[in-house]
Amino acid sequence: MSEAIGLRSFATGTLSILINPFLFIQALRLNVGQLYLRLRDKNALAGSGGHVTSQRYGLPLCGEWLVANGGVTKQTSHSWDLPNQRYAYDFVKASDLLEEGSRCERQHLPDFSAFGQPVFAPADGIVVHAQDGQRDYPFPGSGAVDMWCRDIRGNHILTRHRDDEFSLLAHLRKGSVSVAVGETVRVGQKIGECGNSGHSTQPHLHFHVQDRPSFYAAASKIVLWSRLRRNGTVIDDCADLTRNDQVRDASGPIG
Repeated sequence: MSEAIGLRSFATGTLSILINPFLFIQALRLNVGQLYLRLRDKNALAGSGGHVTSQRYGLPLCGEWLVANGGVTKQTSHSWDLPNQRYAYDFVKASDLLEEGSRCERQHLPDFSAFGQPVFAPADGIVVHAQDGQRDYPFPGSGAVDMWCRDIRGNHILTRHRDDEFSLLAHLRKGSVSVAVGETVRVGQKIGECGNSGHSTQPHLHFHVQDRPSFYAAASKIVLWSRLRRNGTVIDDCADLTRNDQVRDASGPIG
């Protein structure tokens, strides 16, 4: 991400909290929740390594994707100072990453190959929250985010896999969420599509695993992946996926 794109994302994201009452309340809940997390777990905001998931997760996407953001160190982390998203990942199609001077060539959502790609359940589980209906921000690639969305996660699905492991799939395409609360899902089952809803600068999938159902008071966990093809090599039980890795599921159910 170029400096100009990053500044535009930061500026519109910050301004949206000030002018959008829905996001102001969400930011307030997030700050209170992360304070509570600090009180219940003194190590949550420390520089030590996080907990690795007990469950193994498949990449919730088909084909090859690029880790645009995310990793298990402070240098590569999605959001190190936000424990609920510290070990999150943003997946994009490599072909969608353009030099800033070429971004004018892709001004519409269908121009991005990630947009509308199927999203799959990463493991067996039960849906505990599903939200749809938010628009896909129609100005992708500029770095700006939708300042009038009602939830920074956009359309999203939260699934319980264990009592202490819940996966979040965010920024899904409007109208694509195909599961409801209480529904049992199986690994590899299509449950949505990649979109550009919420605070998203271009079509991509945000994925993380948190230790409790509350987005606001949870701590994210380091994801233990099932068999992956990473940068051309098949590996099992990967727990150090990081920024700029080219990945695809190699475990079978998603492929």
